[in-house]
Amino acid sequence: MSKHYASKVIEIALSEVGYHEKASNSQLDSKTANSGSGNFNKFAAFIDKHYPGFYNFSKNGYDWCDIFNDYCHIKASDMETARKALYQPYESCGAGCTYSAGYFRQNGAFINRGSGMPKPGDQIFFGTPGKEYHTGIVVKVADGKVYTVEGNSGEKVSEHCYYMTDSSIAGYGRPKYDKEEAKKVTLTLTDNGAIYKYAYKDILGGASKKLKSLKKGDKVTFIEDDGWGWCKVKSGDVTGWMMNSHFKNSSLSKFKTLTLSADKTVTVVDTKTKKKAGTKTLKKGIKYTLICSIENGTYKGKDYIKVGSARYYL
Repeated sequence: MSKHYASKVIEIALSEVGYHEKASNSQLDSKTANSGSGNFNKFAAFIDKHYPGFYNFSKNGYDWCDIFNDYCHIKASDMETARKALYQPYESCGAGCTYSAGYFRQNGAFINRGSGMPKPGDQIFFGTPGKEYHTGIVVKVADGKVYTVEGNSGEKVSEHCYYMTDSSIAGYGRPKYDKEEAKKVTLTLTDNGAIYKYAYKDILGGASKKLKSLKKGDKVTFIEDDGWGWCKVKSGDVTGWMMNSHFKNSSLSKFKTLTLSADKTVTVVDTKTKKKAGTKTLKKGIKYTLICSIENGTYKGKDYIKVGSARYYL
């Protein structure tokens, strides 16, 4: 059997963000063509075609959040390895969230909300114990929040973030992964930068302390990527977070480009004085770059964003 790594499952899940379910059983491989609400999707179609014994019957055209999770596991290794990692029997009922959660429970691999820390690669379940109705893949855990990729969320594959205390979370299934060997990777700065205590930059509130300033050409040791445009690094005896934009490395994640769903009043940030410069209304539909989400201090819950060359707190 193949090795089964959490990082590979996460990589596959993130690559599918934006995929929309189809109105009919056609154009399944396109992310956006034939978009609709028929529950037809490439993830179920793939399993139905190549591994007909994975589930108790064919699943294309049915709710697919758990199917998306299983697909990512199969693609990360192989069917047999994925099945064992998810504790599922042959011809399983694991396309249903309650059954899937039950397989983890039966094998002592379920962590109820509040009884333990989730980890990247865990399968998050929503609902109440024994009545789970939705699921996704944990891609990041930081500062009391859990970040996920979820299939069949708004009829597509979507990214989400929740406080770990969120009452909608039932708990987490912990798949059986192989241990990953850490590889030492050195990154070289392409411009001046800084290492911060947390994976965010709080210009106005200073909640994420600057630990060390670095210059163009300095080297750091890579530790991990948060998937949102920041990475954890080590320089000398200092360990902290830097923006991936300081490095020329295609394997590092980039800042997300998002769209405002409604008009929003934002705080204008003067990056030279590091002070507020009034407020402004950004109109619905404007695209912006999410630099980071502030997780502590006065501006906890605010997003630091970029529109063109301007910076705002949203």
